[in-house]
This record gives sequence, structure tokens and C-alpha cells, in this order.
Amino acid sequence: MPSYGLHQHLAYGRGLPPGVFVFALTGFIISALFAVIRIAAEGKKWTEQIPSGIAIGIGIYILPMYTIPQVLGGLAHYLCKKIFRTGELSVITIAVGLVLGQSLVNIITLLLGLTSIPRS
Repeated sequence: MPSYGLHQHLAYGRGLPPGVFVFALTGFIISALFAVIRIAAEGKKWTEQIPSGIAIGIGIYILPMYTIPQVLGGLAHYLCKKIFRTGELSVITIAVGLVLGQSLVNIITLLLGLTSIPRS
């Protein structure tokens, strides 16, 4: 359940949704198994691909509308470094430009919301 929905659920005195304990316990067990695998196979290249417990927690707690762009940005960063052999500075410059562009589009959307112009 997204954080806003959970806070709203608790604020109205309804308590936690059913099945939260099993969900939390499952997340804990998966994170612990990943940690054990990372420690046991330390030094092998494939262990870099195993997510940490924090990555799993972020994926559970934060809404997909925020995590999916982060994953796509990480993938674009990886591809830029491997395929185009770009330096870290150019990748950071691209990321800053994308964040700035998203901010400008959000401002335009908010301004359109104040008018009667439809926002497809």
C-alpha cells in the first residue's frame, strides 16, 4: 500500500490493512536471504546485481510513479557508460536537464490547471 494511503488509513482510525504482518514478514525474509547470498558470494561479479534490503523497502514504500523513472534513469546511466563510453560529468548533465525539463512541464501543467484549458 502506498505511503499516502497507509497514512490516510491510520488517520481515520481503521488500523493496518489485513495481511500487513505477512507482507512485512515476507519482505524481511527476502531481504535477509539476499543479504546472506551477498555475504556468502562476496567477491563474485554477479553479486552486484542482487538488490539490498533498502532497495526492496524503497520499492515497496514509494509509489511506482517515482520509482519507475528512477529505474529508467539508472538504466539510461548504465547504457550511456557502457555503450557510448561517456564520462560521469556528461551523464550528470543529462540527468539535470531531464529534472529541469520535468519541473518546467509540471509548472506549465499547474498553470493550465488554473485556466479552463483542457490538459489532454
